[in-house]
Amino acid sequence: MKNLILLVAGLFLALFISCKKTELTQPAFIDCTGKSDPPPFNLDCSDFVNGSIIFCKTTHAGDFELDEQSKRYMPQYCKQLNDVVEFRNANGDAFVFNVLEKTHRQQHVIYNTGETCPDDTSKYFGICIGSELLRLTLRSDTPALTLTLELDTKPDVLDNSNGKVGDYLSVFRWSSPNSYYVDLETVVSQQTLPYENLPLYEFYPELILLGRKFKDVISRDISLFANKPYKIYVNQEFGLIGFEDKAGVLWVLKN
Repeated sequence: MKNLILLVAGLFLALFISCKKTELTQPAFIDCTGKSDPPPFNLDCSDFVNGSIIFCKTTHAGDFELDEQSKRYMPQYCKQLNDVVEFRNANGDAFVFNVLEKTHRQQHVIYNTGETCPDDTSKYFGICIGSELLRLTLRSDTPALTLTLELDTKPDVLDNSNGKVGDYLSVFRWSSPNSYYVDLETVVSQQTLPYENLPLYEFYPELILLGRKFKDVISRDISLFANKPYKIYVNQEFGLIGFEDKAGVLWVLKN
C-alpha cells in the first residue's frame, strides 16, 4: 500500500512538472543576427559635414544601435539563404517564398530635412545618422512577389529636423528592381521620439487569422489609401505572420 501511495504521488509530481513545462513552451527569443558588418564604404558622417551636391550642410545626429527588443521582430532572420517561408490562403493555395538576402551591417545615411539653405535655395540642410541595419528579403517566383523586412534606427519620419530618433520596422514590396512600395512602417522602439507610434498604427493583443491565433500583432489601417497597399501583419513571436494582397486575399504563415 505504501508503495502504491508513493507511486501515485510520483505520478502526480511528474504530471505537475509536465504541466509546468507546457506553460513555459513559448518560443524563446534567439538572437541569431551575430555581429554587424562594417559599412560598405569607408565613409562616416564626418565626411559630409561640409555639405555635398545636394546639401549645403550636414549635421551629425549621432551613432545608434538597434534596441534588443526591436530585433525580436525579425525571428525569420534565423533562417538560412534559400530556406522556405510559406503562406496559405483560405482555399489552401500556397505562397512559397525563399530567403533571398540577409543583411546585418552598420550604415551612415543622410536625410533631407526639407529646409533649404539661405545662400543656395537649390540645396538643403541634411542630418546624418550612423545606425545598425537588419534586413531580410523574401522572394516568391510563382506568384511573383518580393518582400523586404527592414529594421534600422532613423530620424523622426514625421519631422526629421528635430534631432529625435527611433527604431522603425518597414516592409517593402518590390514592383521592380529599383522601385518599391512601403506597405508597413511602424515604430518598434521609441528611443527619443516624441510619440509611441505613427498615425494609422494598429495593435491587436490577440488576432485570429484563418483560424490561427496570434498574440501582440502590429499592422496599420489601410482604409484611407486611394491606392491601397498590402495589409501586413507582424509580431515578435514569428515575424511576418500574414498579408492581405490588393485583391483582398489573406495569406497566413503556415504552421
